[in-house]
Amino acid sequence: SQFDTSIDNGDRSHIGSIFFGRAKALIDFDVLVQENIYLVQTLILMGLYLQSTEMPSACWNMVGLAIRVAQGIGLHHDPDYCDQGCCSKGELDQLNIEMRRRVWSGCILLDM
Repeated sequence: SQFDTSIDNGDRSHIGSIFFGRAKALIDFDVLVQENIYLVQTLILMGLYLQSTEMPSACWNMVGLAIRVAQGIGLHHDPDYCDQGCCSKGELDQLNIEMRRRVWSGCILLDM
């Protein structure tokens, strides 16, 4: 909604804040305990939204949280060579391995 040219400039910000408010209402500290790839994706999307707002500090914190959760589930390394016990070694198919790589790449790109 922030970059949709079919929406007036004034409405973009308003609609974006509505969507962000809904997403924020769905995330609480209990969700953060789950530590799964979907949570990391959600945090990345929220960081992307915040990047286009007047809240750079909130963006930075959201991306940092995404990275910490991603590291907690081992997205930062190849699961076949994991010796930390955070990955499902040998149990992931090619699709899941690729999704892990893409989500981790999203974390890195936003951090840069």
